[in-house]
Amino acid sequence: MPNKLSTSFRAALLLCTVLFFSATAAIAQHRVTILSYNIFHGEDLYRKQPNLDSVAALINELKPDLVALQEVDSMTGRSERVYGKRIDYIRLLAEKTQMHGYFGKAMDFDGGGYGEGVLTRKKAQTSTHLLPIPSGGEPRSMIKVVYPVAANKTLVFGATHLCHQHMPNKLAQVEKLNELLSNPSLPALLAGDLNFTPADEPYRMLQPNWKDAAVTAGDTAATYPTDAPERRIDYLWLSKQHNWKIIDYRVLPQPHSDHLAILLTVEIE
Repeated sequence: MPNKLSTSFRAALLLCTVLFFSATAAIAQHRVTILSYNIFHGEDLYRKQPNLDSVAALINELKPDLVALQEVDSMTGRSERVYGKRIDYIRLLAEKTQMHGYFGKAMDFDGGGYGEGVLTRKKAQTSTHLLPIPSGGEPRSMIKVVYPVAANKTLVFGATHLCHQHMPNKLAQVEKLNELLSNPSLPALLAGDLNFTPADEPYRMLQPNWKDAAVTAGDTAATYPTDAPERRIDYLWLSKQHNWKIIDYRVLPQPHSDHLAILLTVEIE
């Protein structure tokens, strides 16, 4: 009888242990760091010098998992005027940071391409989506990234640069972003230079589905222009239907562009 009871007790204890660790794994927290930076087409606006080495040094210092870059050139005549030869900015930054690089062309420009860039710590699935411009003006795009945070956790990351000219374009583009990034089964992040302030209608259009990380963190410092910041137009947004814990949010003081970079570290269940 004692042997039977002892065996039953050990089996019950083993079952409880397995259930405990299974439940713990199910609610495990996964930490991700995201950097968003408008790099002013690879040029330090105030010093009239190339800025990609400075941008790469910043990325290597911060070691983010995901980087959203705006105003990115690829093999343009403009890059040749700044660097002495035509350069694929994202390929160069990927080499300098040992990250995976993806370019999302919004338009043909000066013999090459112009648009968005993404760097990822792990290899990811990416796609480029053109955004609507009902009022005309510069074409815009979004890079959609499906990123493997861990073996059992994937998130969706959208990196974009919205229209700076026409409000109807911004409204149509925000509507398209909501459509492209809506996926109840996966947590989503949206990053970029969105060219509107919290007082504008496009901001209110995002609020039903997204949390403004700066507001949640209690740090709504302006991001533009670098020499005398007065407007907050660069953002990191978190999907509302998922559980996020903000570990760190910062507007970075580096003067390499006309925008300040923003950095976010979050934990997601």
